Parts: sequence; structure tokens; C-alpha cells
Amino acid sequence: MPIHRVTMFMTQGSAGWSESWYVDAEIGAAISAIKAQVPLRRALLATGALVVGLRASQVDPPGFSLVETTSNIGSSGLAPDTPFQSLLLRFDTNEGQRRRFQLRGLPDARCVDGVYSPQTTYDLALQTWQQGMVARTFALRVVNLAHPVVPVASVSTTGLMTVSGTPGWTAGQTVKLYRTQNTLGQNVSFPFVIASVPTASTFQLIGWPAGEIVSKGNARRREYVYREIVDFFNTKRVTSRRVGRPFGLPVGRRRRLRTLPA
Repeated sequence: MPIHRVTMFMTQGSAGWSESWYVDAEIGAAISAIKAQVPLRRALLATGALVVGLRASQVDPPGFSLVETTSNIGSSGLAPDTPFQSLLLRFDTNEGQRRRFQLRGLPDARCVDGVYSPQTTYDLALQTWQQGMVARTFALRVVNLAHPVVPVASVSTTGLMTVSGTPGWTAGQTVKLYRTQNTLGQNVSFPFVIASVPTASTFQLIGWPAGEIVSKGNARRREYVYREIVDFFNTKRVTSRRVGRPFGLPVGRRRRLRTLPA
């Protein structure tokens, strides 16, 4: 089935933010899955915060999107704090990848002097929200760790990379270099697209910077996959995460009238 990114849009006062996950389902089932999470997310929002919209977008392969507007006010019964106050969480996938997540819109009572203040009812609601994502097979977009790390022998000034072995990479694929340094003393740890494959162990890279690799380093094919969330952890640390404007406001620059020359 296609992969859909499901997004929940929230506002609080003059701020807005969104939270996105991935689900392997048809678009109708995807929007139903994120809709079922709304009551669980509301239980973590302060009074005055709102869930204002939902969206399911087909991302792999690219396709259509479905958007629904809603208006669900926070049901925790707690007074709001500044919306960028966030609780740091951790999610684990079924293949061992980990991802940090900042839960924005933390109520004022749960953040005291910049430190998370636990409370049984709220912590239970938090656990229920996390369990809901596991039950609905929400996933993270992560790097595929199944591809092996390949030692780099050299990279020329023109971007011709020679590696140890024959990894089987093809033109158009992306590889990322790790712990390599060029003759200018610059670290080169970026992804590059393969333009061509002259031999089984040499690859022409696109956009190679000036200089030549002198320290070997490693390379790995960069491919993103979607892995289901199977576990979660509350670090009980309060952090800050930027928020934007409320959704639905006009975007772009304000129009200016220009006076034509006489």
C-alpha cells in the first residue's frame, strides 16, 4: 500500500504548529487513523489550545492529499504556558532506530521553573496517546541501516570516488560520506548523488567540492524507509521548539502600491 504522511494542525493564541507521522494505508484509512488520535492529543493540550485541522498526503509514491478542518479544544483542563514549551520524548522503531520528538503546547502546570512536573493523570494521558500511535501502526521516516558501510579508498578532485569492494551502487542513487577530510582540511560528511559508474568500485559524484580526500573514511548508500513505532520513552525534560503563525492566515508579503512615474 502507499505511504501517507498524516499531519495534525494545532493553534494556541497567536501561535500554530503541526505534528506529522507516517502510515502504510490507503488515504481513507490514513485520515481515519490521525482522526482517531485527536481525542488523545486533546487530553495533552491546555485550555484554549485547539486542534484545527488534519491532513493525509500520499508521499511514497507521490499522490493526492486529503484535508479536513476541525475545532477540538484542549481537554486537559490546565492553563496554558507559552506554546513553544515542549516535553522531550523518544520513539523507537521495530528495527532499532530512535527519534527524538518535542511535544509542544505543554500546559503551565507541567512546567515548573523550566523543569517537567509529573502528574499521574497527565502522565497516563501521555502514555495513552503514545500507545494509540503504536496501535495504529504510525511510523517514522528513517535512514535504512540495512545498507552496509563501505570503506572509501580515495576521491579525486573531480569527484571520482574509489571504494573497497563492489557495493553495487547505481547512477542516481545517493551515498553519504562519513569521517572524510579533503586536502583543504575541510570535513566532508555530506550526501552526494552518483552521476555515473565507470567501474564496479568507482563512482562519479555530483557536486563534489574543491580538494581531494586524504583520510579514507566510509560511505553508505542513503535511502529513507518507513518503520513502525513500537516503543516510547518520556525523558521528562522540558525544551523549547519554535512555533509559527496560526493556520488560515494569509501568507506571503503584504502588497505595496507603487506610484507610476509621471
